[in-house]
Formats: sequence, structure tokens, C-alpha cells
Amino acid sequence: LNGSRKPEAGYSYRGYEKIKYRNADGSKEFRYRHIDANGDIQWTRGDAAHTPYRPDEVKQAISRSEIIAIPEGEKDCESLRVLGITATTFGGASDWKDAWKAFFQNGRIVIFVDRDKAGIVHGSDMVKSLQIVCKSLKVAILPGEGIKDVTDFVMAGHGRDELDKLISSAPELAKPLKDAKFDWHDQAVQHGDLISK
Repeated sequence: LNGSRKPEAGYSYRGYEKIKYRNADGSKEFRYRHIDANGDIQWTRGDAAHTPYRPDEVKQAISRSEIIAIPEGEKDCESLRVLGITATTFGGASDWKDAWKAFFQNGRIVIFVDRDKAGIVHGSDMVKSLQIVCKSLKVAILPGEGIKDVTDFVMAGHGRDELDKLISSAPELAKPLKDAKFDWHDQAVQHGDLISK
């Protein structure tokens, strides 16, 4: 592997692992790896299907009618799990596919979007997919200067009570919208410092 990058974290999926690297210039990079039939490491997902992160926890939460958070990435999932919130992801803002809505049938879903242009597009795509299959669907935008994602929010000292209030105040979206395009400012929680404006 390239010596200019260092492994930063590893996330286990069914049949493969996703490794996060930090490059010398500070940018991040991801690679997949799996163990083949001979016990050797292969740097691909192999034949493993792309599933949600921690799918068994997702299934259990749906059966118990508990909230499932979907942030943009595994690091944010782990930050939410520390607070006792079931969380899953499919990766970054550009990774969502409409077919994945089947994993969340009858779920109570809260999408935590990153506060940037890619996050807004990601939230829009997910809402259009999920609003017709979920029991409950909300979008949460995290407030605070310099806070882009869930991990930033938690690292800034915010806790479960604040997240619960944010989720509670978010409007319900689990129904077809008149306009197929997600109206971000009308449908999401509003914050005066939202950088998407």
C-alpha cells in the first residue's frame, strides 16, 4: 500500500471490511478487503453484497419500533451508538441507491445530513426513496457554528438529550410529497446559520 497514507479506522460489514486511510495531505480514502477461500487478504469486497452498516441492529430496531439514525458514514454511526442510538449507513453522500429502501420497510428513520451541498443532495435523494416505505421519516440538521456532522456535534459536548429534542422537533416526512423534489427549507428543521442557503 501507499506509504504516504495511514490506516485510521476499520469498519466490519458482512463478508468484508472497509478501511479508512488518511493521506499525507489530510484527505481521506477508503478501500475494501476480504479474506478469500485460501485465507489470503484480497483488496476488494469480493462477492459480498453491499448491505447497511450493522444490519442486524437495524433489523432489531425495526422490530422494536425504535429510532434508526442514518448519517453519512461509519464514524458518525459510532458516535451515535455511543449515545445509545441505533445507527447505520451506506457510506458517503454519493453512495445512496433507491433499491436500498427495502432495508428500512416500516422503520422509524432519522436522516442526519452533513451541512454542505453534497449532504443536501444526499438528504433529498434518501427522502424521496424512504418516505413511501417508512413508518416515520425525519431529517435532522445539526445546529452550531463549525459543526458539519454528527461527530462534530458530539465532540462539541452535545449529548443524547439535545439529539432527542432535535429529532422530536423535526417534521414528519413519511408520506408522498406533492412535489417529487425535496423542498429542503420547508421540510427540514430550520437554522439561521444553515450554510445551504
